[in-house]
Amino acid sequence: MWIWSICICIFFENAIAAPSYAKIKSLPNLEFSPPFEQYSGYLPVNNGNQLFYWLTMAYENSSTAPLLLYLNGGPGCSSMQGLLVEMGPFRILDYGKRVVENKYAWNRFANVLYLDAPAGVGYSINLHKNYTFTDSQVASDNHEALKAFFNLFPEFKGNDFYIGGESYAGYYIPMLADRLLNDSFNFSNFKGYLVGNGCLNDKMLFNSGIEYNYNHGFIDQRFYESSVKKCCNGKSSEGCNWYQFSSTPQNPCFNISLSLNEANYYTGVDPYFLYFSCYLDQPDGINHFNRMPSLGRNSVQTMKKHLMKRFGKSLSRDDSNNDKPACSHYDDMVYWLNRNDVRNAIHVPIRVQEYATCRMAQIF
Repeated sequence: MWIWSICICIFFENAIAAPSYAKIKSLPNLEFSPPFEQYSGYLPVNNGNQLFYWLTMAYENSSTAPLLLYLNGGPGCSSMQGLLVEMGPFRILDYGKRVVENKYAWNRFANVLYLDAPAGVGYSINLHKNYTFTDSQVASDNHEALKAFFNLFPEFKGNDFYIGGESYAGYYIPMLADRLLNDSFNFSNFKGYLVGNGCLNDKMLFNSGIEYNYNHGFIDQRFYESSVKKCCNGKSSEGCNWYQFSSTPQNPCFNISLSLNEANYYTGVDPYFLYFSCYLDQPDGINHFNRMPSLGRNSVQTMKKHLMKRFGKSLSRDDSNNDKPACSHYDDMVYWLNRNDVRNAIHVPIRVQEYATCRMAQIF
């Protein structure tokens, strides 16, 4: 009888492991009934800061499905972009008036945890308003956040655990993986990581970006050929180390290399989604678009600032171009997330800042 009581208690504890106060019960303007549970809230990290998380459970077999942490990059961009624009179960339409299902969501086969990092990004809380971080500090905070997460959701300790991300998460993810591998006591279920479009090597990224821009028609052919002739000994750009000029302002090829590398960020199209059709609202069209808090423009500005910090200088262009129409389709998400009823639904306190997809965190 005593053993049977213990079994009942253990079963009951596991059944209610997920914190009920963090459960998302409904979402404004959602047009389908999710067959999965979802939770959101805050995870404590270093210096009194708190990172915002949103967990989407797997459609089926969530108790045994893998758990994936997903981080967006920037640095300084919210992982809500991953949730609501990329691989999450929701798509926001009509400036937040409609929320529809993404049939290709990754939580079809996994429990996916989205985390806003570092502190101050998205809806995460930066208590002391210090937005300067080292990559090591970000990794440490993410490590602490995950320990807090598994304390809140102990039922996942037996699930295979993966971490993944994109862009600047090419730095975040491997550094976090190293900490998890060295903390087998808390993360014995850690199985591996994935990185897409990752920042892994500045030289490779810089040089390949120029070829990418040229082959996608962002660079005038005559300018490109004259640049190759001047900076690459007249040979093909393939194998030319443009990167060597990016940190030497006194070199004549300094401005040329930056112009070639940054060409993608002044086109008016979404640099990460080139092949997506661009539609502007009618009848307001351009004027309406200029008032929109474009996620696309925010992402581009964050990347340009990052390039400027990395390479010492950016192009002296008129930034008013950033207010011209851009083929960005993400603004719906920003409108929706900043609604009071949405903030209440996902447990964001009133005192927390307005949502912005990217906030330029100083990472070094």
